[in-house]
Amino acid sequence: MLPKLNRVFNPTSIAVIGGSERSNSLGQAVFHNLIQAKFPGQLYAINPKHRRVYGFPCLRNIKAVGHPVDLAIIATPFSTVAGLVKECTQIDCGGILILTNGFREDNTQSRAALRQIHKTAQKAQIPIIGPDALGIINPHHPLNASYSQGQPKAGRVAFISQSNALCASILRRAETQKLGFSYFVSMEKVINVHLGDLIDYFGADSRTSSILIYLESLEQAKKFMSAARAFSRNKPILVLKTDAETHRVKAPPIAQLISNDQAFTAAFRRAGIIRVEKLSQLFNCAQALALQPRPTNNRLAIISNAVGPANLAIDRLRKHGGQLAHYSTKESNTLQQAIGAPVVQRSLINLSLHFLPDAFEKSLSAQLKKVDVDGILVILSPFGPEPSTAVVSTIIKTTARSRKPIFVVLMGEGKNSISKQLLDEGKIPVYRFPESAVDVFLYMWRYQRNIALLQETPPIIPQRFSPNRTKTAAIIKKVRAEERMELSGREARSILEAYDLPFLPGKIASSSTAARKLAQEVGFPAVMKLEGLGVGSKSMLGGVNLSIRTQQQAADFFQEVKANVQREKPEATFEGVRVEPRARQLYELVVLGQYHPLFGPMISFGLGGIAYRVFQDMAVGLPPLTMALAKRIMEPTHIFQLLKGYRHLERTDLEAIQFFLYKFAYLLMDHPEIHTFIINPLGISKTKDLVAIDAKVFLHPIPLQHRPDSYDHLVIPPYPEQYTKTITLRDGERVLLRPIKPEDEPLEKQMYELLSKESAYLRFFGYIPKFTHEMLSRFSQIDYDREMAIAALVDIGGQPQMAGVVRIVGDAFNETAEYAIEIADPWQGRGLGGILTDYILEIGQKMGYRKITATVLASNRGMLKIFEKRGFQIRMEDYDTYYAELPLPYTE
Repeated sequence: MLPKLNRVFNPTSIAVIGGSERSNSLGQAVFHNLIQAKFPGQLYAINPKHRRVYGFPCLRNIKAVGHPVDLAIIATPFSTVAGLVKECTQIDCGGILILTNGFREDNTQSRAALRQIHKTAQKAQIPIIGPDALGIINPHHPLNASYSQGQPKAGRVAFISQSNALCASILRRAETQKLGFSYFVSMEKVINVHLGDLIDYFGADSRTSSILIYLESLEQAKKFMSAARAFSRNKPILVLKTDAETHRVKAPPIAQLISNDQAFTAAFRRAGIIRVEKLSQLFNCAQALALQPRPTNNRLAIISNAVGPANLAIDRLRKHGGQLAHYSTKESNTLQQAIGAPVVQRSLINLSLHFLPDAFEKSLSAQLKKVDVDGILVILSPFGPEPSTAVVSTIIKTTARSRKPIFVVLMGEGKNSISKQLLDEGKIPVYRFPESAVDVFLYMWRYQRNIALLQETPPIIPQRFSPNRTKTAAIIKKVRAEERMELSGREARSILEAYDLPFLPGKIASSSTAARKLAQEVGFPAVMKLEGLGVGSKSMLGGVNLSIRTQQQAADFFQEVKANVQREKPEATFEGVRVEPRARQLYELVVLGQYHPLFGPMISFGLGGIAYRVFQDMAVGLPPLTMALAKRIMEPTHIFQLLKGYRHLERTDLEAIQFFLYKFAYLLMDHPEIHTFIINPLGISKTKDLVAIDAKVFLHPIPLQHRPDSYDHLVIPPYPEQYTKTITLRDGERVLLRPIKPEDEPLEKQMYELLSKESAYLRFFGYIPKFTHEMLSRFSQIDYDREMAIAALVDIGGQPQMAGVVRIVGDAFNETAEYAIEIADPWQGRGLGGILTDYILEIGQKMGYRKITATVLASNRGMLKIFEKRGFQIRMEDYDTYYAELPLPYTE
């Protein structure tokens, strides 16, 4: 797909089917734009009604072109499109852009045409953008294959939109504000070129520094997440997401406890995507990220010549999680002496009485040197005798080599003012309002923080975890056989037990006599709860009593609850009451799992008990989890502030909660038949014991179609346990081969430290002075859909040590993977390299790659020998390097 997309976005020949000179027609508009953009390749009009269009040859059909066409643009009536798509696939056509609109979901003919186009595209494997597309633009080529007015200039921002109307307005704005793009794509409907494909293509493009997306709906969420995770670390991806899709999702009979908006927010956070709220923020953030360094923290220094606008900035900063830079008495006095007057007022540098370039220069210089300042905002209001251009020139000169982001607000100045032009040339972002600048600073900080957290080395899980998947599958199968959606309390607790998730002990009384006896056994005060199927909220039926103090109270409660169920819920099944010891809980939490139609199972954590409904103190995340990612889910909640210790309150066992979430994630991943799993409350006591006090489980109304023992329903692949095995070296040493884990970073660092300078040079084609966390996390935190790394672990004195790693990194379209290997010096020459190579080639074939490639130094004779023995085709690239390639057996 990648080479074909290259033909679409960088074509050497274009055929416009429906091209004409008729005013207000799609064919006329797109043909005119191609000419205006000065498209450098061959351009043809396809229209039997004309001989020439704007002086270019006009042919009867696309076959008459007589040679390959990189891009076919269809701008003809709706009824002709499906047939024309088929004609395009009968020649060597790189891709198709369908501008024709009118493809409506509520129209029978439209649906039939779309099905036919889908079928044709699938058979021919040809990329199709559209229908209902505004078009595509590549100013660098130059290419403007759209029917919108305006010719945007070349830049480094790729923009993708699912709204044609929005695109048209943005193009007009880009022309007036001199915004530049690397690519511009508008696509309201999708055939086979999805958002994930475009992110992969633009992410790999050297002219693109950031990707902006206006998103209304999403298809192929797994491809989207994989592509975003691959590039978001280095190229910011910013998304403006409307909630329009929520209204198109059919509500299931089970309550949707995790909203569509929460699900997208969690997915974006996990992928490292910046989610903005306004269109202006989309472009403001992209500009700032391209021009300025990223803040390492959220402390902003504000320098202003007016208090009012500065106060607006301070309010915005504090309300949205930022901090105003603090100044000690010594720092305030130093700045006062430098300027000759007091300027620091409540952590604001107020230059309203000193609106002179010298005052700004000294103030800025002080902030640039200040360690606890992460960004600087300068606010200039248009009053006073001094022109702002002198101050602006000083700002540009003083901050020219700043390692901190600089933002300037020009209050009341026009878009084309001299000051703005100077700042644009100085590559300093300019805003008209203080709140806009603060928003951008905070988005940049959150992005930097989120990327750092995603790269964090997670702690090792505290103990071995071996869930009983078979037991849980048997329970679900039994419930399905009984044509039920809801699991009983017994069944829910059995599943918790199968996944080593602690729950409160207790027994079920099926009679008032049994209730008396069990209450006596557990001791008073006892807890009694309604047990049954289809009862809904237990508390609404009076089905919970936390303070049973006598046997008679136990018997009376049983009879009362039974009567309530029979009266209020006659269709429900009353099984009795569960009698439990009274738990002394310090906090009540809630852990919720629910299946989302796009992203699969999702996990929510927060304040539980009856407060769950009232305060909605919840945060959402996606499995699979590490211990670090489990903590990331907890951190945004208010209850987390208490759990980690607050003032006189002791810290609870956070690691126990993290491990609970880690195991709960596997429960949801292993059994996608589960639609909703609610643990409320999850109690944590003063002794830091963690127990599930109540649980409800619901299956999907209609069984999902999925392969057993497969994780295809997940948008993020879990750890591939199936590639773990033990081998024996020729000298008898046993070695564990397994996929690398994020937790392996310390072991990997230790292995690289064992590499000699010569070994490191052969692996990295140069000297590596230091293996940083950023480098090591990139090697150990991988997307198992796109790459695989097999670590070789040996036991040294009871501790694991990494002897080597082999990896393949695939392209975005699952066709070619690049091979690399490193063996620590103590284990070289013992056959480990050959064993690892054979194993990764076997895995590469299972992953569906058609070809493995590698670049190797000419001096690396051992590696070349391994390649030769395994049938690699080897050729010399230059004096120093060889290129090796091995086709893999391919099966559909």
